[in-house]
Amino acid sequence: TMWIEGGNTVLLPKVARTVVIPSAEEEAMGAMPDPPAFDPMDPSDEETFTFDWSQHANPGDPIASATVSVTPSDLMLAGPAGVNGLQVQVTCLPSGTPGIVYGLRCSVTYQSNRKGNWTIPLPIQAL
Repeated sequence: TMWIEGGNTVLLPKVARTVVIPSAEEEAMGAMPDPPAFDPMDPSDEETFTFDWSQHANPGDPIASATVSVTPSDLMLAGPAGVNGLQVQVTCLPSGTPGIVYGLRCSVTYQSNRKGNWTIPLPIQAL
């Protein structure tokens, strides 16, 4: 993302809002999601986070249902998780305690009834 003001160009850092969940085989060998955590969220912003299960899913076995929960529970979600193909999205409302690292836990059930669960850290920016 680029921001230009008064002839000065400022390159804003890329912000990780999507994590790719490793395949079951990679997970068994100790692989972690990529990146292993979401980048910090400003507690005054509303942000959407995506769990990409495309590496974890088996061919022809779509996600049938998904939930996302958060711990501690004072980080508020805008509603239930949404499934778009092999991606699960959840929107966090402006909330959370600055300096605290929350865990967004995404649980999926595939059409075959196979299940997957990952908790991804989400730090809240200190003020």
